[in-house]
Amino acid sequence: MKLSENWIREWVNPAINAKHLAERLTSFGLEVDSISPVVHSFAGVVIGVVSSVETHPTANYLSFCHVDVGKKTGMLKIICKATNLRIGLKVPVVLIGGRIGDKKIKKIQLRGLSSYGMICSEQELGLSLENRNGLIMELPSNAPVGKNLYDYLQLNDFIFDINLTPNRGDCASVRGVANEIGAIEKISVKIPRIESNIALSPIIGDMVFPVFIEAKEACPHYIGRVIRNINDNTRTSLWMRERLRRSGLRSIHPVVDVTNYIMLELGQPMHAFDLDKLSGKLYVRYANSNENITLIDGTNITLNHHNTLVIADANQVHAIAGVMGGVSAAINKETKNVFLESAYFTPNNIIVTTRHYNLNTDSSYRFERGVDFSLQRFAIERATDLLLAITGGRPGPIEEQVIKETYPTTKIINLRRDRIKCLLGVEISDEEIYQILHSLGMIVKSKTDGWEVKIPSYRFDITQETNLIGEIARLYNYERIPQTILSNKTTMLTLPETKITTSRIRHLMVDRGYNEIVSYSFINNKLQNQFNPNLEYLTLFNPMTIDMNVMRNSLWPGLITAIKHNQSYQITRIKLFEIGNCFIRSKETWQQVAKIAGLITKKAHNLQWGTEERTVDFYDLKGDISSLLSLSRSEKDFRFICAEHPALHPGQSAALYFKEACIGYMGALHPKLVQDLCLTSHLYIFEIELTAITKTQIPHYRCYSKFPIVYRAIAVVVDQDIEVSQIEEEIARSTGDLLIISEVFDIYKKREHIKSGKKSVALRLTLQDPFRTLTDKKIKQAIERVVTALGRKFNAKLREINK
Repeated sequence: MKLSENWIREWVNPAINAKHLAERLTSFGLEVDSISPVVHSFAGVVIGVVSSVETHPTANYLSFCHVDVGKKTGMLKIICKATNLRIGLKVPVVLIGGRIGDKKIKKIQLRGLSSYGMICSEQELGLSLENRNGLIMELPSNAPVGKNLYDYLQLNDFIFDINLTPNRGDCASVRGVANEIGAIEKISVKIPRIESNIALSPIIGDMVFPVFIEAKEACPHYIGRVIRNINDNTRTSLWMRERLRRSGLRSIHPVVDVTNYIMLELGQPMHAFDLDKLSGKLYVRYANSNENITLIDGTNITLNHHNTLVIADANQVHAIAGVMGGVSAAINKETKNVFLESAYFTPNNIIVTTRHYNLNTDSSYRFERGVDFSLQRFAIERATDLLLAITGGRPGPIEEQVIKETYPTTKIINLRRDRIKCLLGVEISDEEIYQILHSLGMIVKSKTDGWEVKIPSYRFDITQETNLIGEIARLYNYERIPQTILSNKTTMLTLPETKITTSRIRHLMVDRGYNEIVSYSFINNKLQNQFNPNLEYLTLFNPMTIDMNVMRNSLWPGLITAIKHNQSYQITRIKLFEIGNCFIRSKETWQQVAKIAGLITKKAHNLQWGTEERTVDFYDLKGDISSLLSLSRSEKDFRFICAEHPALHPGQSAALYFKEACIGYMGALHPKLVQDLCLTSHLYIFEIELTAITKTQIPHYRCYSKFPIVYRAIAVVVDQDIEVSQIEEEIARSTGDLLIISEVFDIYKKREHIKSGKKSVALRLTLQDPFRTLTDKKIKQAIERVVTALGRKFNAKLREINK
């Protein structure tokens, strides 16, 4: 936000220079990003009056004129090509020897005639943001001839560029900044007076335009006023144009300029309608389904959000309330009758509207942060006063609508003396506390244990006692608060033994050679569809970029994006993982589901002289996952089951189950995805719901058996679709406490020995009795139980038993 120092000093004038003032504001929480002069450097520019104008004898596009620049210099002959030159016009003149920027003005010859100076445009002097097509600057008729332009326009001024925090919407105006300076410097603030006595026209039909508030929650206060017969030929006063320019706004039209001026001065956004383009009555209501409006910036919008607050008449919508007006009733050069609007719109409604339609304006910026709900009447009176001084006209009476049920109430907060000392660690005198609160515009009433504080209507950020204490600390000055060692009782949070922390999971992944990445939760919907085409995703209304327009439902896209970046660096061994939230549709609501995902590719290990090089495969990834699952000490409850996934290779993919619930997938990335994503190598990925592995079982002590271990091998022929894990589960059930571990050492499928559709699975069983030595008889019985169980469950046939 940019404001002129001179403008601020009209409200409050501390006895410090601009640099020191900026430093003071910054140190008390109102950060001043920069201070800059209001114009480019120029010198030797004075006010002149055109005495005569003639067409150049040899060039029709040039004018030869005499300009009186005062007694000291007298009359000058100047050649100019501007089309708005006329006798009696007051203009800025650069004298011989003067300069504009780096350009020094000299006597010149143009088509045989001498020119002894230069008449300037506003753009040439750096005094305008608009292009007036080469027209020279027109000064007011009462501008004193011969006076230095720099002094006349008070250009010895600086522009403060203030960076407001979101909670300080009350400072988004000259009034707000002046209030802050007054509180900091402990000086009074002057409020501008309404100079003219507004003579109101009688209350007759054409001087009143009725307003009805239908959206009572979103607009509890609306004020309007008709002003007829304004002079549509006049231009905004130079002093006002200058103040708007110094605040970064260009002059548009006297009516629009006045509303912008009020917004900058008081912090109350206003709007003006061309009265002749309104019909019937004005309604403050929510938009109907799929109504349309063309905004003044040319944007055509379909109003498709049910809480969009609009200003409409009987025929159409004319403005999105508090955000931007439409072209249908916009002010233009032909406007003679206007309807001024000054209203209070609730911040929540404006926030929803701006986010939904991606509209951000100076008006919405202030309404979102909160506008003083007691300011509307004063703002419209001030605007009327300024507008009548520029354009004239006949003002009608104020049309006011107040919804008492939803109108904001002034907050009253109890402030405790001991609470201030507790939070700040310093004892501040009652007198100083009272002075600080009073300087902030608060009404303070003493109580036994502290004060009852009535909060000003413009301080939306103060809602509780701690906010008040924060304000006291800020104006007391943090540097005055001594450094002390805090005395506080802390208690250690207990971590259940059954809880596995994400920190422990991260350490395990790092120990296995993985590097962690952190990717955005926002991704491109097309990339998302490549991994989960059948899974719904959450779309963002206002994405930061087109490549971040949906919330992720999987961590895989982020990992793939990272691998594409890393492959360009020719890294030979890559193992990445990520822990983060995914956004999953669950019936009628969206849920954040914590997941862990990993990816491996290229070399299985670094180059070693004693080990043959190989690339990673399915079982490398499965081993990493098994190690991760071992943290839970519930490995028997997890199962890998052959299953397909749209993003995985059909022959190299599996689903991971915890008991009966599917908690993730693993496998090789689908070859088509490898090709479509321009990956240089095949890779293996997994993704698991984090909650399934963050609980662990408390280990129970089991005495080691002192009796001998016995090994037996068994080979069974089963159907090819039978999984080894199923066989191992059945073996464990049939052997009970005798089985230490079962290990697969061979899978045989050659057709000359095994029937088509069958396979031979050979396992080594490690057996041990915890209480006695195993006899041959007991071992034989155990093996027979295994064979019987496998035959019953899988129709398995014994190939061979080795003793």
